[in-house]
Amino acid sequence: FFFFFKQKTAYEIKECDWSSDVCSSDLFNEYLMTKLRTKWGISQEEIQALFGLLYYKKIKGYVLTGLKTGNMEICGERIRLTEGGMFLSDHIISELFVID
Repeated sequence: FFFFFKQKTAYEIKECDWSSDVCSSDLFNEYLMTKLRTKWGISQEEIQALFGLLYYKKIKGYVLTGLKTGNMEICGERIRLTEGGMFLSDHIISELFVID
């Protein structure tokens, strides 16, 4: 017999389940690290629903810069890295991090 369990990532855990040592910026930063490097990127609607308008506004300016430099693109309502942006993903994601 084989049993497989899917472990939830920090941003999938309900706020009432958070331990006192997990803050919203940690959850947001994990979301960026795990989603932005995928071909689907990050969802603008999901960011607002999970983290609120404040977090969305914090990254909006940097995303506009990423669009101008060609490192990011918008596909529908999703923001994702371009092929060139993937090479700079560590730097781009660290610039988007929220530090409390």
